[in-house]
Amino acid sequence: MPANPPTSRQNGFSLIELLIGMLIAIEILIAALTVFDVHNRMARIQMQVTDMQQSLRVAQYDMVRATRMAGRGGLPTGFAVDNVTLGVPWLRGLAVEARDNVADGGDNQVALGTAEPVAVPGTDILSVRGCLSGLLFQMDATNPTDFSLGTMTVRRNLPSGRSQDLTELFAPGFAGPMLLQSAVNRMQYAVAEVTAVAGAPAIQANLLISFVSTTGNPLVVAPPADFVPGFTCALEEYRYYVRQGFETAPDDTIQLKPRLARARMMPGTELPYAGDAANLTLDLADDIFDLQIALGFDTDYDAAGSGVGSFDNDANATGGDDVFYEGADDAARRTDDWLGNSSVDDPTDAAFRINAAIPARPVRLYYARISTLARTARRDPKYTAPDFDPVAGVDFIENNDYDAAPASAFKTRENRQYRHRLLQTVVDLRNI
Repeated sequence: MPANPPTSRQNGFSLIELLIGMLIAIEILIAALTVFDVHNRMARIQMQVTDMQQSLRVAQYDMVRATRMAGRGGLPTGFAVDNVTLGVPWLRGLAVEARDNVADGGDNQVALGTAEPVAVPGTDILSVRGCLSGLLFQMDATNPTDFSLGTMTVRRNLPSGRSQDLTELFAPGFAGPMLLQSAVNRMQYAVAEVTAVAGAPAIQANLLISFVSTTGNPLVVAPPADFVPGFTCALEEYRYYVRQGFETAPDDTIQLKPRLARARMMPGTELPYAGDAANLTLDLADDIFDLQIALGFDTDYDAAGSGVGSFDNDANATGGDDVFYEGADDAARRTDDWLGNSSVDDPTDAAFRINAAIPARPVRLYYARISTLARTARRDPKYTAPDFDPVAGVDFIENNDYDAAPASAFKTRENRQYRHRLLQTVVDLRNI
């Protein structure tokens, strides 16, 4: 054997092998990053959709709860075609009011005569009134000294042994007005302004009241001569609307950032509750850009459009007119039981006022259908939303036409890069 055997060559990568290995590693890394990016994008989108759906639920919950309570305490529907005092052309009611498809620079002021806040043009403003969140106080109908045209007394302890909490009536800034319901006739009611509250919560509340409004409030109404109050409560009014907001100062290039908001008003007036302007802009949910209201009446319209016989007041209990009827398209919905679901609906139509079968019995309001349309907080440049309606060129949400201005702005290429969801709830107006 040789004393110094030659050293064997060590194995290794050639330059070509190294380059091939690096190329494969880079491709695997790119694939992994692509998968991660796709999943990360999908997670962001799903989070935005979840937030949007949560906004819809929050928006609907508050409006539905208040609308379901509309009229509580004995406030009737009391619809009128126009309010002559204010000179506005929308349908106005006592318990429920729907201001339809408001116009920019016109009736989109939430509090008329106040520049801010304003609703997004083309949306609706929903007003509900009644004893919506406060207590319903029982009065002692057997004690004639507890009520007069200038005073009323609400006692903590009643002859029946029932006790009631009067703290609400002594809250700082409490000013009513008070809604009173008759103890003997559910159709009798009165609304009084409160000028002063005295007494003690542990004993009784003595209220100085007036049935002559100092502000011209159309809701204030005196009771009939034989009126005996059985219940009373603080009358409330809330207005729900899509508040027109922007990312920064509004101009033609700034992105609209709408929110569903609630305004608490002094009932029957254009004044914010407690004189605080902050009560006009309580934001409830982000990225709600449309609110539409349709009101369901017991009209004389039927599926045949005959206009003879209303569905629960006519002479028989059978036939096509004994259903709550809604037309199949915008034109057919002109003559159905819903007001606010057709672009050619006429709130002055006698069908929404007069019962053809029994003229002495007023047309009854049964339902309010609340539709809210939301979008995600951010645009997705890789996504294009479909039209809101499956029939091309007939894009209506209730009577808001998304093929016409101002709603058509939401169908631009940029705005269709948002994902949208529509949520509708039919509310049974059980108190009116």
